[in-house]
Amino acid sequence: MARIKLSPEQVEQILACVPEGFVRQVVFENSYRLRSRAGLDNDILFDATRLTLEQARELARWCNPSVPHVSAQGLVEGTPIRELREARIQQLQADVTGLALLERMPEIGYIAREALITAPDEVDVLERLISAKFLALQAQFIYDPLKLGTSTMNGVCRRANLRLVHQMLIEFLSEQPAWIAPMDALEKKFGNDLDNLILIGGVVKFSVPYASGHVSSWLRIADKDAEAATKRAKKVVRQQKLEVRHLYDEQWARMFASCGDVLRPDARDGKTNRMRVLARSYTVAKAAKRLGCSESTLEDAIRHQKITPFYDPDGHKRLSAQKIERAIADPEYEIQLTGLEKVKARQIALVSGVHYSTARSRLQREHLSTTQPTWAQVRGKWGLPDTLRPSKRS
Repeated sequence: MARIKLSPEQVEQILACVPEGFVRQVVFENSYRLRSRAGLDNDILFDATRLTLEQARELARWCNPSVPHVSAQGLVEGTPIRELREARIQQLQADVTGLALLERMPEIGYIAREALITAPDEVDVLERLISAKFLALQAQFIYDPLKLGTSTMNGVCRRANLRLVHQMLIEFLSEQPAWIAPMDALEKKFGNDLDNLILIGGVVKFSVPYASGHVSSWLRIADKDAEAATKRAKKVVRQQKLEVRHLYDEQWARMFASCGDVLRPDARDGKTNRMRVLARSYTVAKAAKRLGCSESTLEDAIRHQKITPFYDPDGHKRLSAQKIERAIADPEYEIQLTGLEKVKARQIALVSGVHYSTARSRLQREHLSTTQPTWAQVRGKWGLPDTLRPSKRS
């Protein structure tokens, strides 16, 4: 949508309707094009009839004003703040207690409700001012809607809540050894607020080595001993690493029931549970190589539940060396694992010591495929052995 082009007078009318008396130029220019006689300081447009340059800069540090709506015809929706303030004073002339309470509002434009009310009978006076929209209530604050808009008060409430949570963070760290806590634990406790809490101050983020290329991040109270904090964090990290190794080794220990007691012929027993399990099992690829079949054939045997794999703590599929070595020793069990291996007529001819055409003729007479018969169909025939390993040739 094309931005509305405004005259200098229209810009000044808009600024006159902003409670804070200024807007940020970048926000303004999202919707409007402007060339204005209104006060301009870098990225701030301000109402020079209500604010000085210094006042506008100070307000810009913590206020977040909204831009009033302008119709397609260029009409500013709203009444100038000066007129509203004058009308409010006129309406409160007969309400001495209401006017007195209004005049107690601080120059900043907001105050905690309990700080404004000093006598029980002022509760009704305040309710009357709020009902008439002379004052407004947001969370625990009473504010002047002719000085501050809703967006600004949202920020005020947000910062007030953060300060309370920040105090909780400091108290929590004060209860920890060396006044530190790991960032991951703090993120779980304080959620998305943690980064903003750190920005408030009073705490320092630091890191200690964890593993190659990795660090463990921590938070400490700023005025506490940095050296003691680092020493404590390193000690905790060492303990964590030992616990992780212990838990990891326990996970491997649970694999013994699946891998059995037989070592691979090429393996030596290890000192850790991981090394012991690896010595007693094969990956599918290495098991297939040991049996002399393809990896896909062994996967077919697994799918047909001829052999059951297990998954190690690293997520790798493994097969028991006890079962693979049993297949090596027992041709009848081996055929259950390797029987679906596809062989070629040329391989059959080579092992049988006959011509290729003779091998094809024999397959045809047996009504078998001449291109991809399975090992289970031809083992023991025409001089072929009962096991696949010695007969497999490339």
